[in-house]
Amino acid sequence: MTDPAKDPFAWVGSTLNEKYRIESVIGEGGFGVVYLAHHLGFGAQVAVKCLRVPETLEGEQRNRFFESFLDEGRLLHRLSRATTGIVQALDVGAEVSPNGVWTPYLVLEWLDGKSLEADLEARAAAGLGGRSLLEAVSLLEPVARALAIAHDQGIAHRDIKPANLFLTDIAGRTTVKVLDFGIAKVLGDAVQTSQVFESTGKNLQAFTAPYGAPEQFSRRYGATGPWTDVFALALVLVELITGRRALEGSDVAELFVAAADPNHRPTLRGMGYDQAPEALETAIARALAIDPKARHRTAGEFWAEVLGALGLEPYQRSDAKLDSLSFEVEGGAPSLPSSRGERLQAATELSSSTGVPLAPPPSSALRPRTFVWVGVTAAGVGVASVIGIALLRQPGATASVPEPSAAASSAPPLDVAVVPPRETLLSSSPPRRIPSGSVPDEPRWIDEFKVQRLDAATGQPFADAQGLCSSTGMSLCTEAQWARACSLHPDLGRASSWTLSAHPAGFVVRGGAGCDVRAVAAGGGGAPDRGALCCDRAVAIKSTNPNRTFLTATAKRLLAVEAALNQRETTQFAASVAALVRVDGRDLSREELSKLLSDSFSRFPDQWFVLDSCSVAMQTPERRPGRPTPLPRKPPDAPARESAAWSAECSELRHRGGELSLLTVSYVFGGSGRLQSVRDVKSEPVEP
Repeated sequence: MTDPAKDPFAWVGSTLNEKYRIESVIGEGGFGVVYLAHHLGFGAQVAVKCLRVPETLEGEQRNRFFESFLDEGRLLHRLSRATTGIVQALDVGAEVSPNGVWTPYLVLEWLDGKSLEADLEARAAAGLGGRSLLEAVSLLEPVARALAIAHDQGIAHRDIKPANLFLTDIAGRTTVKVLDFGIAKVLGDAVQTSQVFESTGKNLQAFTAPYGAPEQFSRRYGATGPWTDVFALALVLVELITGRRALEGSDVAELFVAAADPNHRPTLRGMGYDQAPEALETAIARALAIDPKARHRTAGEFWAEVLGALGLEPYQRSDAKLDSLSFEVEGGAPSLPSSRGERLQAATELSSSTGVPLAPPPSSALRPRTFVWVGVTAAGVGVASVIGIALLRQPGATASVPEPSAAASSAPPLDVAVVPPRETLLSSSPPRRIPSGSVPDEPRWIDEFKVQRLDAATGQPFADAQGLCSSTGMSLCTEAQWARACSLHPDLGRASSWTLSAHPAGFVVRGGAGCDVRAVAAGGGGAPDRGALCCDRAVAIKSTNPNRTFLTATAKRLLAVEAALNQRETTQFAASVAALVRVDGRDLSREELSKLLSDSFSRFPDQWFVLDSCSVAMQTPERRPGRPTPLPRKPPDAPARESAAWSAECSELRHRGGELSLLTVSYVFGGSGRLQSVRDVKSEPVEP
């Protein structure tokens, strides 16, 4: 008979969800119980993880918890399909157990083997000590690869430790798989939003103190993210080599001191191991920096430096398993340039062949001119372009938020809004598809797009948040996109976010205490509870024509114009315009327009354009009663002018010559879809 203390749900001997016959308890911890089960359909063994949730978690709290749990289960499923380095997730759900307990559960592949923690304990008992450098690095290679895949999507584990690294044999070869992706987040959410877990009498910290980074002990060090996993991975590497835990302490307070002690860093030399190359010591020291901004940004970046220090060839992103994420994870993995030098090239060197660049360096490494990259999808021509943005930082910029402008007078300042903890709200999640439809409470329509939250952008100024979004192949959402997404997913409104929409006083910030909260902030400063929602590029359309085909085609045509300009593809842009184009009152041929654009790009190498929203109207020829419409007079050799078909008056953000402007620009298109006229109607400076 199973001990009820070890089986609090009384699942042993019963069938879960009519598919999994629970056979025995194989593990029990603070978060719940792990069972060995038999998959009745596959006829195979599986592991079932049941979370320990007290009865006091009820109503809306329980619904939010379960929604988060389902999201993390789906995330784990996608990641585990992209790499063998993460335990495969087979199912997620919740059932009422035989003794009446509501039980959220995860079904995972069955692994034969033991945890790295058990292996370390066995080696210590046998007096074997640590492993060689090459043996330790070889053992952690699949872990680093798996984390690199997750980090490239802005997803962090937050509880990397030997107990969550499992040694198993696959096809006669020992490998290591990462366990419990998502568990740290979902438990952390519950702990921070409710105290109900206290009734379990269990320790449900969302991280394990002997492997904790400073920011996990105290938020004053910054937000958690992929860099937090880098810290833990370095600790595990040091432990494998030295045979001893890198952080020493008998309680959480002592471990906090050890993690953040500037006088003693738990590197190999700090642990008394002096046989490592200088380059490896340097790599580990950087990974264990107290300030998260001073660390490697991802496990892939850290591991490449580790391998290089040992004279080993870093793995290539062309590896089939790594590339598989591009079609396994919704939204795809962006291509990366071959070196970080490409990422930091001058803003004058723009090319669509560069691909989506890496995330920018930490804010502290950025000088007055910060390079930000906006990923733009030119849907009309099928080209993924990259816009180089140079934003001038204002000296002495702070993270304070000014009073809302007149345009946002109904919203309170963000610095007095009541917002939940950022780590609860700004955790990265898989992209969500937002279907086309209306912007809430407005007569504007927006085509479908994907949205994704990045916790890496928490606390960052506008430029850095935009750069992090671009590393996913997306850009910051415009305000219209944010509002549309929040209307369908109200949880997005619980965190404040930068948007790509501007106001003369700065950039529009949305959310923090609901979908209706709106304020304006200068882009040079960040706020500890402000992050970023990243979106595919989309433009909001206001039109009396409700035909969806027309609206979609119009939006794509406008984005194609934007992309061609930002790519500086003068030939491509000229091919999309009429033979004769009126530019700010001047009639220009295609050749003259191409020369004008080339001169402009040379004169203003930092210029870029972003369309926000457009009012679109169909054009009808002006007729006088009883008279035919007169044809315009033109010189005999002048190009014929096509009849106008539709016009768009657009709100547009422009950067040129180090200055930001909010413009109203008029575009007129002919019946063939070619651009006939473009004119600046209004311009206002924007506080960067």
